[in-house]
Amino acid sequence: MLELDYRDAAVLTERVLWFADAGFILEHFGDNSFLLRGVPTCFPAGQEKSLFLDLLDFFRERGRGLDQFEFYDRLAASMACRNAVKAGDKLSIDSMDALLKRLTQTNNPFTCPHGRPTVIHLSYRDLETRFKR
Repeated sequence: MLELDYRDAAVLTERVLWFADAGFILEHFGDNSFLLRGVPTCFPAGQEKSLFLDLLDFFRERGRGLDQFEFYDRLAASMACRNAVKAGDKLSIDSMDALLKRLTQTNNPFTCPHGRPTVIHLSYRDLETRFKR
């Protein structure tokens, strides 16, 4: 159940077809209430509501200048970040190797969808300096 303020409810009502095309199943429940019955299959379990609300925030921030392709890009970027390996996650060597191979196959392997670096370069000199050699 989503209890939205009037601005978010207006944004959702205006763009409900975009959400439906992306795989969301929504039902208007009266006033500013909506029932989120389904999400795209690649949504991280347990984060459906917060990710959906993040998308509404993005709509509100961008206003009417947002086109449908930007919406899909934002949706994909948000899901990628939510599903990303986090600091402290334990991975096997095979998993790490697979991630690095997949990273090299992307259009831009140097940043995440939000522009943060995924790869940094340390020269031999940098390593020497850090280890006080």
